[in-house]
Amino acid sequence: MQVDVSSPETPVDYMEEDTVDTNDQDDLYTVSTLIDDLKHDDIQCRINAIRKLPVIATALGEQRTRDELLPFLQELLDDEDDVLVVLADQLSQLVDSVGGTDYAHCLLTPLENLSTVEEPSVREHAITSLCHLTQQFSHPQVEQHVVPLLNRLSLGEWFTSRSAATGLYAAVYKKVPPTVQQEFRNNFSQLVGDPSPMVRRSAAKCLAQLNAELGLEDVLGFGLQLFNQITSDDQDSVRLLAVDVMIAIAKLLSIEQRTEHLLPAFQALASDKSWRVKYMVASEYVEIANAFKNPIVRDHLIQPFVDLIKDPEAEVRTAAASQISGFSQYLEKPMVVEHLLPCVEELVADGNEHVRAALAKEVSGLAPILGKEATPKYLLPIFLHLLRDESPEVRLNVISKLDELNEVVGVESLSQSLLPAIMELSEDNQWRVRLQIIEYTPVVAKQLGEKMFDEKLFELCISWLRDKVYAIREAATTNLKNLAKVFGAAWAKRTAIPKVLHMVHEESYLYRMTTLFALTTLAQVLPSEDIKESVLPTIVSLSNDPIPNIRFNVAKTLETLMPLLKQDEDTLANTIHPVLQKLCGDTDVDVRFYATRALESEDNNNNMNDDDAMASAGSKLLSLMEKQHDSLMAANPTLTFAAAFKLFCEQNVECNPFTAGCHAFLIYDQTEESWCRLIILYILYALYADTSLERNPFLTFFLEFVTDNAQRGDVLEKRFVNCILDGSITLVDKVTPKQLCDNAGESLSAATDRPRLVELERSVARLMNDPWKEKDNDNTSQVITLLHEACTRTLTIPEQQMVQKALASPLAQIVMDTCKLEPKQLPELLNNNHLMALKVVQAFVKQANGKEYLQALATVPVSSNCIEVMHLLTLGGYVDDDFFLHIYISNIIRSAEMMPEGPRKDTHVRMVARFIQSLLDKKIIQIADYMIEIQSFCVGHFRFKGVADLYRLASAEAQRIGIKKCV
Repeated sequence: MQVDVSSPETPVDYMEEDTVDTNDQDDLYTVSTLIDDLKHDDIQCRINAIRKLPVIATALGEQRTRDELLPFLQELLDDEDDVLVVLADQLSQLVDSVGGTDYAHCLLTPLENLSTVEEPSVREHAITSLCHLTQQFSHPQVEQHVVPLLNRLSLGEWFTSRSAATGLYAAVYKKVPPTVQQEFRNNFSQLVGDPSPMVRRSAAKCLAQLNAELGLEDVLGFGLQLFNQITSDDQDSVRLLAVDVMIAIAKLLSIEQRTEHLLPAFQALASDKSWRVKYMVASEYVEIANAFKNPIVRDHLIQPFVDLIKDPEAEVRTAAASQISGFSQYLEKPMVVEHLLPCVEELVADGNEHVRAALAKEVSGLAPILGKEATPKYLLPIFLHLLRDESPEVRLNVISKLDELNEVVGVESLSQSLLPAIMELSEDNQWRVRLQIIEYTPVVAKQLGEKMFDEKLFELCISWLRDKVYAIREAATTNLKNLAKVFGAAWAKRTAIPKVLHMVHEESYLYRMTTLFALTTLAQVLPSEDIKESVLPTIVSLSNDPIPNIRFNVAKTLETLMPLLKQDEDTLANTIHPVLQKLCGDTDVDVRFYATRALESEDNNNNMNDDDAMASAGSKLLSLMEKQHDSLMAANPTLTFAAAFKLFCEQNVECNPFTAGCHAFLIYDQTEESWCRLIILYILYALYADTSLERNPFLTFFLEFVTDNAQRGDVLEKRFVNCILDGSITLVDKVTPKQLCDNAGESLSAATDRPRLVELERSVARLMNDPWKEKDNDNTSQVITLLHEACTRTLTIPEQQMVQKALASPLAQIVMDTCKLEPKQLPELLNNNHLMALKVVQAFVKQANGKEYLQALATVPVSSNCIEVMHLLTLGGYVDDDFFLHIYISNIIRSAEMMPEGPRKDTHVRMVARFIQSLLDKKIIQIADYMIEIQSFCVGHFRFKGVADLYRLASAEAQRIGIKKCV
C-alpha cells in the first residue's frame, strides 16, 4: 500500500463534515459509506463503491479529489481484475471533479498504472479511458503530459506496458507536431516487430486505427510496410489480424493501388497454411469484397472463396458458408450459377452439422439474385433437402428465412416438405426447439395464407396450449395474438377464440389458467365489442373457479381489460366491478389483493398526473400493508398494543427494523383511523425499545407532535407521543387502541416534560448537525466514553466524526490524558472502527508511552487493517526503531505464509507486498537488510497479484547496490 507522504490526510478524513457541500445527513452517510466500501471484503461492494466515484469526488471538492482521493485510489490498484475494470472506466469520468481539463492530467498516473497490469481487459479499459481523456486535452497538454506517458509505455520493460502503448497512438497522433509524429511512427514500427507476440498482436490490432489518422503518402509508405510485416509474421495469431488492417487500408486506396499493393497479400492470407488465418479471411469475406470493389471482386476474389468453401477444416467452411449470400451480391447471376451453386450443393451434404446450419441461414438469400426462373431449378431442391435435414437447427434456420424464398417462388411449392418439417420440430423432445418453431409460426402463417394455415397448422397451434412446459404454453398464447395480427380480428373471433373456449372445461387447472392467459392476450388485438361478447363472459365465469390461482388471475385479467373497455361504462359498472368487488371479499389473501389492485388501478387511470401517480403508489402500499396485517390494521382494533406489535413483527420477519418502520410510517399519512395511527406510533417506538430513545431513527417524527407550533396529530396522538417521550408508554402495553379512543386518552398525561423535550431536541441536533457547533456544549466526557465504546462496537458516522474532531481540536490532549485507553484495547478499536482508527492511533502513538501502543499492534494477529495502520505510522515517522520494523516485516511475511488458501490470502499477500514495496520506494528500509525475507516471500508467492511488482523493485534495488539479483 502506497500513501503520499506529502499529504497527512488519510481515508478517514474523507468523511469529515466539511467535505460535503450539503448539510443533509443522508448524503454525508452515503459518501462515508461509499468510501468505507472501497476496501470492503466483498468484491461487489467495492465495485459498487467505485461506480460512485463521481459522487465521492463531488462531495470532496476539486482540491481534495486531486490531493487525497486520487492518491487513495492508487492504493487500490492491486485489487481484483473486475474491480480494476470498473475503476479504469470511472477515472475518465472525473475530469470535472478534479477541476476540468486544466487538471485532467492528474488522472493520467492511475490510468498509466492500470494500463500495465497483466489482465488484458483491465489494460483495454484503461487505454480506452486514456484515449477519452486525450480527446479533451489541448495540443500543448498532449505534448506536456501524454507524449512522455506514451514514450514510457512504449519503452517499458514489461510486455504489458508496450502492449498497452499501441492503443494510444491513434488518439494522440494528430495532436502532435510532425517531428513527434515521425518519432511515433518509428516507435510503432518497433512495436510491430517486438520480440513478444502479445505486443505484436496488439500493434496489429491498432494499426488499422492508426492508418486512418495518416495521410495517403504515409499509408502507402509506412502503413503498407507494417501491413506486409504483419502478413509475414511467424505467429498465426498475428497474421490473422492483418485481415482487418487490409480492409481498412483498401478503403483508403484507389482500385489500381489495391490491385498493386493489397491483392498479393490477400491471396497469401486466403491460402495461408494456418486454418485460423483462413477462418478470419472467410468470416470477413463480404467486408473484403466491399473494400476491394468490382472489377477486382469478379476477377480475383471468386476462386479464393470457392477454395475456402471447400477447405478441409469445418470451421473455415462454416465461416465461408455464412458469407455466401452477401458475397453473391457482388457477382452477376451467371457467375453465381457457375461458381457458387456447385459449392452450395456440396455443402448441403456436408458431414458437419454447423456447416449445414450456416448454409441454411444463407441459402434463401440467393433467391432474389437468381430470380423467379432460376430459383425453382437450382435453389428449390437445395431448400427442400435442408428442410428434411436430420438436425433441428438446420430446419429451424431454413424456416426462419422462409419469407425471402416465398417472395420469389411462393410457398406452395414448399408445402409438401415444409409442413412435415414443422410438425416434426413441433414434437421435438427439446422444449427449446419447440419454442423456436412457435416463434417462427407467424412468419410461416403469413406465407401460407389463412386457408392453408387453418387446414394444416392451426390445430398444432392450439395443441401447444396443452404442452407440459409452461414456457411453451406461454409462448403459444402470444403466438395466437401474433396470428390475429396477421389474419385480423375477424379470424380470431371466428377461428381462434372458439377453440380456446373449449379448454375452459378442462379438468387440469393449469389448462384453465392457460385459457385465461390466451383470452387476455387475444383481447389486446380485438375491438371492445368482440371482447364484451366473446371474451368477457368466460372470464367472469372463471371467477367462481374453486382454485384460488384461477380467481386471482381473473382479477389480473379484468385489470388488463378495463382500459380496453373504458368507453363502455355499462359493462364496467354492471359486469366487471361486481366481479371484482366479490373477489375483494374472497377467502384467499392473494385474490383479495389483486382484486383490490384492479379496482384501484381504474381510479388511477381516470386521472393520472404526477401527483396522482405518487398518491397511487402510497395507496397501493397501504393496500398491501393492510392485507399483510389485516388482523392488525383493518379488522381488529381491540388487540392490545403489545399483541399488535408482535403480529406486526411476525408479518415482517424478513424486514430489518428500519424497513418495517418505514412501511408503517408510510401508512400513517394514508389512514384517517385514529386507532390505526396509535398502533403505528407504538410500532415506531417499540421497534427500537431496546435502545435509548435518542437512537430511535423516528425520533424527529415524534418531536413533530409536541414541539412549539406543532401541526401534526390530534390531542389523543399528542398525549400518546408524550408518553413515548417521557418513558411511560410501557403502561399502555396491555391496553387496546379502542379503549384509548373511547375515553379520548384521558388516562394519558397531557403535560409535556419540557426539560426532557429540550434534551431530545439537542440529541437530534447532535445527530443532524455538527455537534461541536452547539453553544456551551462540552463533549469531552462523551468523546472519552465513545473511545472506550469503540473497542466493543462500531460507532455511528456522527460519533466517529465527533471523536476525530475532538482529537484534532485543542481538547485533544485533555481527551488523551483522561481517556487512559490501554494498549491492549487498541487492536479491538482497530477491528471495530477501522477508518476512525487510522486517525486515533496516531494520537495515541504520539503519547509518552507510544511505544507500548506500537508493541500492542505488533503482537496481535496480523490483519490487513493492522498493516494499513502500521504503514501509515511508518510513513508518518512514528516508527523509528529499525529493529522493531524488521521484526514486524518478518511477522507479516510469516503471516502470509501461514494463511490458508482462499480470497482472504490473495488480499493479504497483496497488502504485504504493497507495504514492503512502499517502504522500499520511500527509502525507509534498505534492500540489503531484508534481502533474504523478500526473496523468500517473492519466490513463495510469485503467483499472487502484486508480488511481481515487488520482485522487480527489489531486483532493481539489489542490482543498483551490487547485491545478487533475486531469483
